[in-house]
Amino acid sequence: MFSKENYFFKNIVFSLIGFIPALLPLLHNMYFGNEFVLLTKAATIDENILAPPSYWSESIIAIIKGDFHNETLIYIANHFGRYIFGPGGIVFLLTIIIITLLTPILFYLGKLKNFFDNIIMTINKPLKLLLLYWFGLQIMLIFYHPANRYAVMSALVSILIFIIISLKAFAKNPNLISRKIDNYEEATLLNSPKNVVSCIVQIWPLGLFPIASGTFCSLFFLIFGYYINLIFGWQYTLTASFFLIIIGLWSTKKYIGNNIDSDPKEVVIDEAAGQLIASAAAGVNIYLNILSFFLFRFFDITKLGPIKSIENKGGSLGIIFDDVLAGIFSAIIIILINIYFLPYI
Repeated sequence: MFSKENYFFKNIVFSLIGFIPALLPLLHNMYFGNEFVLLTKAATIDENILAPPSYWSESIIAIIKGDFHNETLIYIANHFGRYIFGPGGIVFLLTIIIITLLTPILFYLGKLKNFFDNIIMTINKPLKLLLLYWFGLQIMLIFYHPANRYAVMSALVSILIFIIISLKAFAKNPNLISRKIDNYEEATLLNSPKNVVSCIVQIWPLGLFPIASGTFCSLFFLIFGYYINLIFGWQYTLTASFFLIIIGLWSTKKYIGNNIDSDPKEVVIDEAAGQLIASAAAGVNIYLNILSFFLFRFFDITKLGPIKSIENKGGSLGIIFDDVLAGIFSAIIIILINIYFLPYI
């Protein structure tokens, strides 16, 4: 048992050891650039700062004076528009609109205080850290480029925060959800999959997620597909989908055995393949990628027309190809939007 003095000293030592990786950028810059730069000089390069604080202060002064034709004010207004309507700010904007619309309704029903109390109660320490990270991203977007890779990260973090708060604040039994997620962490993530076939069909551990595993897997492959589009191109996303279809047919047949009428909820390789087809059609447009997710989930859940017919065939063919067809339907709509709608915006 450590004494208080030794315990404090131990914490200090291990904290300092933990900060050692933070020195790696410094060593990199000294070795390759022959400069003593702790992290990066990007923030000091004028070309990187598209809207410096001086522009914002000048714009505020122009508004106070009523000088709405001020060139800097117009520039900042355009910059802010690109931020708030871009991938980095759109989720934040939609959240503000939703809360603004709900506020008078909840006030009239006498549930406004309860609504905000529920939201505040969901903000635990991990979520506070995530919110701080999100806030830092917003500063990057406001002063630097409003539609770069940080905007994509901001969109993903914003969606994650929105989902977490919504699940915890508005679920009928939030404690049950918390217990399910805790059990998922203990029973699934801390243990290996049963065998290779289970690992493949479940895209382990996505298929064992306790809440809407198919949607959870689709969301993961929405992000995965978008980054493949961004880095390599949509052709590689489509190729990845074909690979999943082929391996999915084999592994799913092995997994269900003779029980051809079953469609186990933990089998999500079909959702992965279908979402990648829809994502390939969306390319690098973040909005079309998000739309592809909602379209795919709509067709996959409703099983319209031929999708239901294929599902009724049963076996690995029915399990895999109903989602493949849902992905194809989503891709066709995305392509039509690309051809006939986007050119006129």
